[in-house]
Amino acid sequence: LVAKIVKFDAAEAVLEGPNSKQVRILNPNTDNYTNSRFIEVMGDIKDPNGEIPSIDEVKSVSYGNKFNLSLHDRMLRLVSGNYRAIFRASPSEVDDSAMETE
Repeated sequence: LVAKIVKFDAAEAVLEGPNSKQVRILNPNTDNYTNSRFIEVMGDIKDPNGEIPSIDEVKSVSYGNKFNLSLHDRMLRLVSGNYRAIFRASPSEVDDSAMETE
């Protein structure tokens, strides 16, 4: 989830996505929230049907203060919507060597 930070304290954060819906973040990594207005959060969904859905944070990445959330949302809609074929590489163009583990 990439969103704007609306509220933050040591116990939880509240984020707002580009659709203006809010999500509660449990166990936020305080370092990534203190000097940023935008953040990406990865974690486990805990209450998807609640008044405010919750995510138990596993990892987060600060996106700073000048991130364009609506442009990011538009880009995601393009790459996963009607135009997804132009963003998909053909199998011969994909370098799988970076995916190999030692």
